[in-house]
Amino acid sequence: MLANCAILLTAGSTQVINASQLDALIRELVARKKNPVLVLGPDGDDLLRSCQELEACDLVFDPNYEGDYFSGIKAGLHAVNGPAFVIPVGQDLLPAQSWAELELALLRLDSTQKVDVLRPVTPGVSESRYPQIVTNTGLQALKRLPATTPWTNSHLIVAIEVAVKSSNDETQQSSL
Repeated sequence: MLANCAILLTAGSTQVINASQLDALIRELVARKKNPVLVLGPDGDDLLRSCQELEACDLVFDPNYEGDYFSGIKAGLHAVNGPAFVIPVGQDLLPAQSWAELELALLRLDSTQKVDVLRPVTPGVSESRYPQIVTNTGLQALKRLPATTPWTNSHLIVAIEVAVKSSNDETQQSSL
């Protein structure tokens, strides 16, 4: 099963979100045949007034936005029925080929593997890369956790790293 949705996290972001840039990201996701699920926090009303592409999105309001990104991920997961990409707005996005490599890794997962998240890694880059994929196993497990559970708690979340190719000129800036 492919990841047909992309959860866009605005809640918990420290960056000012520009509606025109968010519109461009939503159009890109729709062009990639990914259903955007936009998770809004307390500033969501500003985006609702200024974003032109919201009709293409499923909107989710995060009632626990103090829980940082995990809270938004959990809120977004309640709007999907299968694996989903996760994208905190404002992060650099990997090129389309890397998305395909992540989905291929998702398809190759053995049904006995209890993997919650697929995280892309590129040689020489130490920070988290996006998008990441929450698997079916992760979908069920993460929905049951409290909203304030940290995303990086390795005792609760099983993640595997997927090597993807990327160069700086291929990395796309969502700038949100």
